[in-house]
Amino acid sequence: MEKIKILAVIDHLGKGGAERQFINLVNNLNKEIFEVHVFITERPGERFNELSSDIKTYGFLRSDKRKTLDALRLLRRTIIAINPSIVQTWLDYSTFITALALKTTAMKIKFVASHRTSTEELYNSEVSFGKIKKSLLVWAYKQACAVTTNSKVLVEQLHSYGITRARLIYNGLDLVKHAGTPSRGELRKKLGLVDNIFYIAFVGALVERKGIRHLVQAIKNLNRHDCKALIIGDGPLRDTVNELTRDDERFFVAGHQPNAIEYIKASNLLVLPSFYEGLPNVIIEAMAVGTPVIATNIYGIPELIEDGINGRLVPVKDSGSITSAIQFMYDDPAIAESYAEASRKRSQFFSIERMVQEYEGLYSGLLQLEISQAGSQG
Repeated sequence: MEKIKILAVIDHLGKGGAERQFINLVNNLNKEIFEVHVFITERPGERFNELSSDIKTYGFLRSDKRKTLDALRLLRRTIIAINPSIVQTWLDYSTFITALALKTTAMKIKFVASHRTSTEELYNSEVSFGKIKKSLLVWAYKQACAVTTNSKVLVEQLHSYGITRARLIYNGLDLVKHAGTPSRGELRKKLGLVDNIFYIAFVGALVERKGIRHLVQAIKNLNRHDCKALIIGDGPLRDTVNELTRDDERFFVAGHQPNAIEYIKASNLLVLPSFYEGLPNVIIEAMAVGTPVIATNIYGIPELIEDGINGRLVPVKDSGSITSAIQFMYDDPAIAESYAEASRKRSQFFSIERMVQEYEGLYSGLLQLEISQAGSQG
């Protein structure tokens, strides 16, 4: 049987959670059924070498600046050469470029886009010419046969744009790998952490929307010297965070760490005070390894953490509430452990296998619909 050709398009394979989900998908599609090709519109990125060796790759303009016309021409040529049955896009820029490229061909190709985070906050507050770019992205989504997204709130957002072909597919992580992580005590010894310290982990990009300033203030509000924040990540606010925590033994700013999951499991808590998110992988990871979570009550996070059941939810930009939630967990280890156990059970749903099966079902369903429509026309 001839394999179904999939061309998956993404901006780059950097360190973000969306890029990791892309790799989880393309690496684990059933290669007996699907022939997978990957087109990268910008640069390879730090995770490029994580792609499976049986995946053919294209693109790589290798420029610090986006070259939209060059990317468009190269992608169009690649689409014509491969003649895929389905093009799957990931990240906004690649979705827009792909929609344009497909418009210039007369080929019958199923186009599936992926919506990974809130366009409202991103384009209204962080991106130059945001309103124009958001309208172009919405146009691109409307060219797609389906738009997948990773939380119920983002499905509703797509509906508000008039996009009715939205499909909810939750993120998937390697739960077997996380289950094999050493114990908290073993990890503390490995990482040089102290047994009698209450560690609070933050893992994410050091950017405003991750709420890192509010976490720093919350730790300072605690006024406890047996609590210490492990800040794992890098970004534009790295110097600011260093300045805010300078000469304060309650903070360890570690930068990007490839073994971030070990720091999460070695900690007593994970805190994610983001202003907006899609469905954060880092929370699912903490759930899987049994680290209780405190996070903001926004977007997809309440689909992972139910307040008072498997963690605590706090308002956005509220350092005082973060401090209170940390103190609550500190004062009652039994409650914290009950949250962790509930999260472990909940995390079993978020497997790579489940996510990939849902995408495979979507692709097969779209192609079967095409076959059925062709049969009825005949």
